[in-house]
Amino acid sequence: MTRRRKHESPVIPLSSFRSVERSLCQETQPTRRANTHERIKNELSCWLQPGGYKKLREAWDRQETGLTGAGRRPNLFRRIRGLKTPPPTEILRHQFRPSKVRVLLVGESPPTNGTFFYKGDSNLFRYTRQAFEEAFGTKIGSNTEFFDMFKGQGYYLDDLCPDALGDLADDERERSRMRAIVPLAARIGSYAPEYVIVIMKAIERHVREAAKRASIPFGRVSSLAFPATGNQRRYVEGLVKILREIVAHRSGPQS
Repeated sequence: MTRRRKHESPVIPLSSFRSVERSLCQETQPTRRANTHERIKNELSCWLQPGGYKKLREAWDRQETGLTGAGRRPNLFRRIRGLKTPPPTEILRHQFRPSKVRVLLVGESPPTNGTFFYKGDSNLFRYTRQAFEEAFGTKIGSNTEFFDMFKGQGYYLDDLCPDALGDLADDERERSRMRAIVPLAARIGSYAPEYVIVIMKAIERHVREAAKRASIPFGRVSSLAFPATGNQRRYVEGLVKILREIVAHRSGPQS
């Protein structure tokens, strides 16, 4: 078996390249081609850290995984080159993505105070963990144990907007939500979840629109009040109910 030299090891999974390649080469409808950039961003953005573009191109050249069709490959590189390095929260979030997302939870954005669900230190994390303990009748010993269970059962938390919105004026906050619908729809399409749970009533219509564009049935989308300003217990009870319904539906008779 031939050893790879360290500098030759691709830092980006080839499965991501191939997924993008299939998306581009199979896409024929003009309306869908317009979303190509978002699909590329969703597949590769968490790998494009400083120097990531150079490593990506070297890896593609080395593995000879260029796209079919003259001119497509340079165009793809131009698009990738224009992507911004994702926020640290997105890089962290990506580490917890299940191989198959079965239940997608969607919040508005990361908090402005520096806490984050996947750091295990936010209110959303605290009350979500409590709901899982109540729904499944078990005491979860540590944050690591919770995240292992959360990911292992196909649960994943995404946000409508990747950047914190809490400090924005109401009108700018709403504009940011509206701009985020199409990118979220592209991500939901790539996840293909069985269920979507919206965590914040104020973003329900935005997430429902994104889910609709991703062909998620209306009845598979639920919404909850965010666990703050007196809604903490309401959130826990609502999530417990939804989790139990999901489990009951999965264990019920199959058609």
